[in-house]
Amino acid sequence: MLHNINRISHYARHIAYCFQNTRDDYGTTAAMSLAYLGLHMNMFKSRSQTVTLKLRDFDVDLDMYSREVAGLWEIFQERQYLELPPAPAGEKRVVVDVGANIGFFTMKQMLQFGNELKLIAFEPDPTTYERLQKNVERIRQRTRSDIRCVKRGLDTHLMH
Repeated sequence: MLHNINRISHYARHIAYCFQNTRDDYGTTAAMSLAYLGLHMNMFKSRSQTVTLKLRDFDVDLDMYSREVAGLWEIFQERQYLELPPAPAGEKRVVVDVGANIGFFTMKQMLQFGNELKLIAFEPDPTTYERLQKNVERIRQRTRSDIRCVKRGLDTHLMH
């Protein structure tokens, strides 16, 4: 019983976060929030729908019936990923995003470091890579970050 209450509380925080950080398109936000709940209940295993979510700081294309929705929550709200310190004065912060997915971590770094960032984002899945590129391009001009998206995964052959 306590586990279910904790899960409901988690979903409620996620939905509140999405609405607090969305601009203009609350219908998409509501649909995505319900899809997030359905995802965790295994209701949408075979569905796929790409939507544009208009957040306060940027727009992002994502598949609302996939784990991509959880990436928004994990990276921006729960801050599960490493917070990088600023680069020394006059130097760029260099980051490699392996398994970049649709680019939430990459976009977070772009917003944080702006033109002081040099980042290479690897994503092997062709469909996901296309969304990564589109999402990065949306904010590249504003941040002036040096970003290179690579449609390739890192595997053991590259490590030897």
